[in-house]
Amino acid sequence: MVATCLQSILASDYPADRLEVICVDDGSVDDTWEYMAGARSRHPERLTALRFSRNRGKRHALYAGFRQARGEILVTVDSDSLIEPATLRHLVAPFAADPRVGAVAGKVRVLNRRGSLISRMLGTVYIFAFDYIRAAQSTFKTVVCCPGALTAYRRSMIEPFLEGWRDQRFLGVPCTYGEDRALTNAILRAGHYCVYQQTAVVHTLAPETYAGLCRMFLRWHRSNIRESLRQATYLFTNYRPRHRLLPILDFLFVNSRFLLQPVFAAVALYCLVMSPGLLPPYLATLGLGAALSMAYYLRTERDSDCCYWILYAWFSVFALAWLPLAAALTLRSQSWMTRQARPARRAGGPVAAAHRLP
Repeated sequence: MVATCLQSILASDYPADRLEVICVDDGSVDDTWEYMAGARSRHPERLTALRFSRNRGKRHALYAGFRQARGEILVTVDSDSLIEPATLRHLVAPFAADPRVGAVAGKVRVLNRRGSLISRMLGTVYIFAFDYIRAAQSTFKTVVCCPGALTAYRRSMIEPFLEGWRDQRFLGVPCTYGEDRALTNAILRAGHYCVYQQTAVVHTLAPETYAGLCRMFLRWHRSNIRESLRQATYLFTNYRPRHRLLPILDFLFVNSRFLLQPVFAAVALYCLVMSPGLLPPYLATLGLGAALSMAYYLRTERDSDCCYWILYAWFSVFALAWLPLAAALTLRSQSWMTRQARPARRAGGPVAAAHRLP
């Protein structure tokens, strides 16, 4: 997968003399390095490969890539992802349009969405997470999580806090995941803008099993709790001159959803155990709310996968509602819970740096 990822970056519709590609092997124990070295031998003038002798964590891998890169615009791409030919060109455009932009989030789509029922549901979840949530946040310049799978950063705006981000600690332990949310938070806290570019698309592998889905969501929920607490320390201050009210409303809405998810599950369990007759109307109500969102998906994507959004609405209530509480109780956990099963997924992934704006 990492070789295919690198090839997609090298095949970009972007000026070759302005594109530098750096891939980092974060101490992988499988044959990841062989594929990186093979790609480097085929493109020695365009590709630099770095290898850690031991696993140091994704932040350290990205930090090494940032320090190695010579460009002003730094783009991160996860090693299990593929970008489209025009992605880099579209991704850097907002920097030229607004000097206050510190980060640009790309659109993440599920590469293996037809792999299982879970990946099909995630295909719709990702669409809403980007074309609805991040698109809305982008209108007030406050995308709260620019994804590791595809994000561009303005070097001059992130350099002041890169070391603090790399060595971030929470509750006395190093932060090993949520690096994308943490870096986005640092940019926003400094008063810069974070926006979303819908036409910059990356396709990434998503979990196909329930166990894999739970591991991913646990990491996301833990980093969301941590970074929401950090966000609250500056969100209600004069941290920037404009666009302050709507980020507060968005913050309250997003975190209220997080807190209410266990409540919805408790109501469903009550109906199931105490009043089974109430369960069908309760599910119908959830389905109706999902159907309104499904109509939006159908208008933008124009495919039949929209029906999986309703399935996900029911599935999340009964099968995923325990995850926020579990995340809150395990905030000090540092494990990605993936390395033994899939060693390459812990690699830092390639870092593409666009030298100069075209």
